[in-house]
Amino acid sequence: MRNQPHRKPSILREALLLLLAACGLALLANAWHPGGLDLFIAPPATGELPADPLQISLEEAARRHADGSAVFVDARSPADYAAGHIRGAVSGPDQEFDRWIEGFIAATEPETVIVSYCEGSRCELSKSIADKLADLGYANARYLPDGWGRWKAKGLPTETGKAGR
Repeated sequence: MRNQPHRKPSILREALLLLLAACGLALLANAWHPGGLDLFIAPPATGELPADPLQISLEEAARRHADGSAVFVDARSPADYAAGHIRGAVSGPDQEFDRWIEGFIAATEPETVIVSYCEGSRCELSKSIADKLADLGYANARYLPDGWGRWKAKGLPTETGKAGR
């Protein structure tokens, strides 16, 4: 039998196998590590609200506004409130919570549905108000994400002027 020359695998093939093995080990290490990266891509948004029990949909807020079954609290600054707000809303700036909350509590029953709102998709003032009210025993406190912007865009009732309550 004649000696046949050994076929040497190509360097490219070896590099590819090493790369695949390294990626596999990295994925395993990431999966086992408690602080590993989340490698799954979230599905596209469907337009539905997340499962935050304090959130209220625009449709539900508009219905409650129309039938008068909720008190609306504008969490923005007094100047923003005066420039325009949801009709009948109370001015309740988050930064001045300690100043207005006592009067609000005196005028509002704990079982009242309360809808707080602010403006902008990154605005957290309304959520802060809903959290604080819930902590004070207002179990029906809700917040409307980007409430002012979405309310205006839908052409729902608004007004201007300073706080009356």
